[in-house]
Amino acid sequence: MCPANVVFGEASHSAEIRWTFSLKPPVSDFITADLDGDGKVEALCGAGDGRLYALKEEKGKCTILWSVDLAVRRSAYSGRLGWRWES
Repeated sequence: MCPANVVFGEASHSAEIRWTFSLKPPVSDFITADLDGDGKVEALCGAGDGRLYALKEEKGKCTILWSVDLAVRRSAYSGRLGWRWES
């Protein structure tokens, strides 16, 4: 991943694979941002397992900075006062 303040060009973008990381498909679009305040960009994407992943490069390898389960199960029932949602 390239820092936001680097001008795009041949010298700064070699188009070589730096690392790979497998996520359950389908994988959503990636966004990049400095998520942990270290001055380097991380990647944020969703995966087919219902999780949102923050990916970070450390020592030339991809690691999971954090992930969160977005597959919240909810059920609804109608009571005397109307509909109520439970998680």
